[in-house]
Amino acid sequence: MNLIKIFTTALLIASTLLPIKVNAQKFKKSEEPFTASNGKTYHIGDSIIITSPADFSNRYVCYKVGNKLQESQVAIRESVLEKGEMVDIRYTKCAIKQFRHYENEGTYAVVDKLFNWAININKGIEMGEIASDKLIELYNKPQSFSKEKAFLATLSETIDNNDVKEYLYRFYRNEYKQNYQDEFAFNSLISSKKKELAAKAKQYDGNKKFFAYINQEFGTYDFDSSSYPIVWDGNYIHLMDDTTEGIMAKDINDERIDFSDIAIYIDNTEEFASFSFPQERAKYLVNHRKASNGKIDRSLYMGVQFEIESIASEEWLKNHAVKDMTKKILICNLKRVDLFEDKACEANYLFTIEI
Repeated sequence: MNLIKIFTTALLIASTLLPIKVNAQKFKKSEEPFTASNGKTYHIGDSIIITSPADFSNRYVCYKVGNKLQESQVAIRESVLEKGEMVDIRYTKCAIKQFRHYENEGTYAVVDKLFNWAININKGIEMGEIASDKLIELYNKPQSFSKEKAFLATLSETIDNNDVKEYLYRFYRNEYKQNYQDEFAFNSLISSKKKELAAKAKQYDGNKKFFAYINQEFGTYDFDSSSYPIVWDGNYIHLMDDTTEGIMAKDINDERIDFSDIAIYIDNTEEFASFSFPQERAKYLVNHRKASNGKIDRSLYMGVQFEIESIASEEWLKNHAVKDMTKKILICNLKRVDLFEDKACEANYLFTIEI
């Protein structure tokens, strides 16, 4: 009876150990520099930024736990120390502690003090789980463009009272409302703001780089070029219009302000027609965006960097069949486009196009 128990116990132990032996990953430790597929050389002590899961889920594809790489790292999880608190490890800067060269998996960078967390360097770069230099550059983007900046950029050298009144009403409405009924206070406000407006307008004399968020769409994947086309919805981005004149209460607009109609015209969208994307991750993107009825949301969120080249002339407006000749159009040139899967343009970075 005892022999049967011993034999049974031995079988149980063997069956438990067998999968570990079969799945064991052999590796060699190294502290020598490693040159990745993109030509960048990594050293012990170098920092890498681990972004978000390549498949847009909560588990990383290339970031693993354990010597045997048996488990994928989780991006957002409950804190071990504080119950109910969530820990988000996305976009964490990690120092490389060690390199591990696996026979079948390639080279991993170990990034924690317990030597338990490691990310596949080449695969992580390909799939976007390791931040690229282009993504890191984005943290130093130019100043953000706004409706106020667009308004300032369209002002002529001679600023009149209407410009000042519109500026106050659009961007400092409380100040406008507090003063417009008192003609003396309002006149004083107009005079002081006109000087301020002239000084601000000088900052926007063209050829200055700005940053803005816009939405477009991506088309059907091109398997030959391993890229997605960008489907631009025309060249215009409307910023503000003059319809406010018709809906404003008369007592608010006793001054009869002539409001501006302002838009941006992107002159070189053809230079940003597609973006490279590995097929494996492209499939993840489509699956992530596919609804239960099979419909795929192809929205694409962009951070665009551009330069204002000029304000459209009367001749330009005629040549481009613009009906409203009072419309103010800022002709802009795209310099760089950073593409994201998420609306906030924060977590799921896809690619950068730059000229």
